[in-house]
Amino acid sequence: MAEFTASTAFKHEIKGDRLLDRDFIDIDGDGVDDIKIDLGWAPGHPHNNGDRYPKHAPRLSVSGGAWFSTNAPQYTQYTYKSYDADVNLSSEDWSNYDESLFDDYDSYAASTTDWHTVYATLPNNDEFGNSVSQENYILYFANHDKSVVTRFVGDHGFGDSHDAVQVGYNAQGGKDTPEQATYNTWTMLSATESGGESTTTPASQGSTESGGESTTTPASQGSDKLEVSYELRKAKRKDGSSSTETDGIALETDVDTTIREDPLKSTAIKGIGATDNDAYILDILAKNVAQGYTLESTDITLKFNTDLFGSIDKDQIQLSSLFPVANAIHIDNTKGEIRIAGAGLNHLTDAGAGIASGENKVFASIALNFDETALAKYTTGSATAGKLLTYDGAESGVDAFDGTLEFDLSVNRDSTVFSKSITETSGLENAEISTLRDLNGSVKAIKDSIALYEGQVDLSQTGDLTFASNRTIGVASGGIKTNLIRAGSTVYSDVTWKNTGNVAATDITIKNLATEDSAVGKVISSKSGFLKTATTTSTDYSKNGILDQTALDQIDATNNKLKGGSFVTTSAEEVNGLKIGDYDPNKQEEKTVRIAVEIGDDQAGKVFNAGKNLYRMEVTRKDQHGKDQTDEYDVGTNVGSKNLITFQGDLNFDGTVGMKDLAFLNAGAARQTLKDVTSGMKDNLGNDIGTQTKQAEANTYASDVDADFNGVIDIADLKILDKDWGRTLHLSDKDFHGMSNGTTVGDNQMSWTELNAQNGINESWDNTSFEKQNTLEALASSGGYDAPLEHVQNTNTSNSNIDSDNAPRDEVVTGGTNNPNPSVSGGGGNYTEDITGTGLNDDIIGGSST
Repeated sequence: MAEFTASTAFKHEIKGDRLLDRDFIDIDGDGVDDIKIDLGWAPGHPHNNGDRYPKHAPRLSVSGGAWFSTNAPQYTQYTYKSYDADVNLSSEDWSNYDESLFDDYDSYAASTTDWHTVYATLPNNDEFGNSVSQENYILYFANHDKSVVTRFVGDHGFGDSHDAVQVGYNAQGGKDTPEQATYNTWTMLSATESGGESTTTPASQGSTESGGESTTTPASQGSDKLEVSYELRKAKRKDGSSSTETDGIALETDVDTTIREDPLKSTAIKGIGATDNDAYILDILAKNVAQGYTLESTDITLKFNTDLFGSIDKDQIQLSSLFPVANAIHIDNTKGEIRIAGAGLNHLTDAGAGIASGENKVFASIALNFDETALAKYTTGSATAGKLLTYDGAESGVDAFDGTLEFDLSVNRDSTVFSKSITETSGLENAEISTLRDLNGSVKAIKDSIALYEGQVDLSQTGDLTFASNRTIGVASGGIKTNLIRAGSTVYSDVTWKNTGNVAATDITIKNLATEDSAVGKVISSKSGFLKTATTTSTDYSKNGILDQTALDQIDATNNKLKGGSFVTTSAEEVNGLKIGDYDPNKQEEKTVRIAVEIGDDQAGKVFNAGKNLYRMEVTRKDQHGKDQTDEYDVGTNVGSKNLITFQGDLNFDGTVGMKDLAFLNAGAARQTLKDVTSGMKDNLGNDIGTQTKQAEANTYASDVDADFNGVIDIADLKILDKDWGRTLHLSDKDFHGMSNGTTVGDNQMSWTELNAQNGINESWDNTSFEKQNTLEALASSGGYDAPLEHVQNTNTSNSNIDSDNAPRDEVVTGGTNNPNPSVSGGGGNYTEDITGTGLNDDIIGGSST
């Protein structure tokens, strides 16, 4: 493809043709209108310094009209530079000039980023602030990738005064357009002449098998008369079946449909989106750009990659009905060449129509199928490049492949025939008949690249999974987060996931991996999911904490998709330097996922490790053979926090259950406002309400002190405190159940410092209450700590911290039943509910004096 650089050569194409006002003109000499220039934009005024011609700037459009012709839409952008102060160009003698005078202007146009796509008034000041004539600009018009560039200079026709373009309006309101207005253009030569890669295939050698010499006109010989190109599409069965089986099946081509889908700029030929039976239709198009001529015949050779497609049979080729006469094909699967010839005689019945001037029509269609066996040796590239399929060319006779599919097209100049109808003086019809060579015309072979890739979904967790308990009661306004999690809690953590593949992942499911009965925590898939879009930007957002109904409401049950990157298919997507066919990794989507974990109610004293075999993402899809396949995406290792599990009744998160927890429960009850609820509703933690009749209003509910997790602080919570009463996690100074005492910290252990912060984890916690209680209980043996009266002497095989005057528990009398030995079994075991007993509140009885 030609590249526009400072050294690009130009050919003087238009030499002083009349510049029409507000009408399309041909700027590159191909006979097709391209753009229009507005010589004057507003009506004149009677008095303008004595000049009946008011001064106006040249415009690139008129009101309500597009300035790029839709008949020749190759020009899509422009830039400009003033030559007003350039004495070398001020004479405007374009018939006698040195091309080197344009060097600075060409260099500017090749390097500037100031290219425009909409009309504008040219500035009346240059980049230095000097006043300049709005006429004296060199404009450069280009297509989308600047492989076609035309240099333009217009002359208003009023002499050399360097005024702006001037237009006069007569008394009747009509406009006077100066007929002497002219323009000159210089069109960029082919890349072959300017030192780059040719956009027209080189002349091929003679072929005795295909019957005649096949040559291609270099772009430098005359102007283009014919454009040839190709378009690739997924094939459809002609019988309308949606089956992907196409072997031996008639396929739909341009002849069979009036609606052409957009051609492919990329396609998956392995992996997701591809099947073993995928078939494609390659259309070869011919555009007649010879003004006034009909294309009656042509002979086109297509060169293809034999390794990708293997052998092609004649039944895979269809010549357009526009060229049914003298049609023939020759296939050389060794060289990878297909030569197709045909003619259309539009004045004979059933002899085709050829291609009229300005029309772009399908000349032939070829059914293609990629060779799956050959593709096995192709490797998949990086995610940032779209996972293109590439080959290094290690196998003898097989070319290296960079992942972009292209075809070469060449045209036989002497079998490409044009005709133009003429009328003799007698009134009879005749024709001017010329070959492409006779017209000294050239062929523009347009080579589009099609990206071939392996379709992949590639999901990965891109953040840390960090858990915490959010505390409200007994702490400063706004709350804090502690590392400790109460047994029986359901907590959540938000984490980001990204799809670095090139295919969208749909129907993503969250799979719990902690399936063993002894697991400290298990992911609850039904309460996990992708968040609603605006959740993370709300003022009350919290990335982790105790799961409640508010947190559940932030999950979008329908949002279970992640887009991958994609290939650019339209000009609107050509941003950040990307071109059509390029891969855009910026389209890779990243979203926040909420992971809900239920902690076992018998796990006090254990460590929950969120970074070890907790969950994964799964995507179910069809493989290349049409069978269901589940892809699994693990989170990796050491990407989650460690959290210490405390007792369910530890409402102040200090690692001990005692009198202080009763006070925290009471404070939670004082905070709440109650409301009536009925069966079928949800409680504050998102659970189905059974026989309850009361719930706390959500904004008054303190989940951190709801001992039995039922959405309301009530007398029933005392049962949980009774179960855990007198227990402690503390062993000695800076030592607790679950802590590692060695130099190595195991997966199910944590160190003292890890309570507040952990390496590689972006989270910190406030465990002040736990640290104070540990310091206090460490003084028990020295008299600095008074153990509770009803303490537990044994939990998790370790003694509680007791003082010197402690009383054995079996000697303690409580207000409950079964005194003096109430059960203290943990977890979900039995207990006596002696905490709510009233036995010690009965009448006092006089004692014996002996």
